[in-house]
Amino acid sequence: PPDSERPNTFRFAVMSDVQEAIDGVQDIYQRLNQEPDVDFLLGAGDLTEQGTREQLERFQLELTASRIPYYTTLGNHELGQSPTLYQEFFGRGSQSFEYRGVRFSLIDSASASIDPTVFEWLEDWLARGANQLHVVAMHIPPLDPIGVRNGAFASRAEAAKLLARLAQAEVDLTLYGHIHSYYRFDNAGIPAFISGGGGAIPERFDQMGRHFLVVDADAAAQTLSVRVVRVD
Repeated sequence: PPDSERPNTFRFAVMSDVQEAIDGVQDIYQRLNQEPDVDFLLGAGDLTEQGTREQLERFQLELTASRIPYYTTLGNHELGQSPTLYQEFFGRGSQSFEYRGVRFSLIDSASASIDPTVFEWLEDWLARGANQLHVVAMHIPPLDPIGVRNGAFASRAEAAKLLARLAQAEVDLTLYGHIHSYYRFDNAGIPAFISGGGGAIPERFDQMGRHFLVVDADAAAQTLSVRVVRVD
């Protein structure tokens, strides 16, 4: 919007991991549409089962039911086609932008790793976000928060490198998908949330089900407040 460059309070949502649950994603969009004053939806990948053209077209079609713009990166399920079609539909998997005084950086970690070129881009993004709130989102988290499902980077050394860099730059919030549940934890002292509640086969026995996050951001006060909205 025209005033997006002016620092102000605002609200955004987070949803990831739709995959085979595309037939039921309308329920989530309808619930999301009921949330007041949400400026946009941020995604951390796995929109489809295999990233085929038909599946990406279907995802794009269902997205028209949402009144809220959706900005996302890709997940490992979008790597099912070679060459990857995700970029043809939605653009870069790694990008950074500023909105109302908050820096957002989306990173492609779909292959459980980050391309060296993206690490170079990240240096610039972290420098740009040094004196403002900075939210970093990616699909596969660097470290598994409870360490039992290998839902993390292929290299612990690379995970440590990334988290050390984010901590050094004093990133304020990290957001992940991939694990089909909800977790709140800290990584390298940075508040972290896993939200894989878009409908893909959920973790059993956690009683979480489909959900999304709502984040209230205040650039002037330098605060971010996160809450969970259950759909099921």
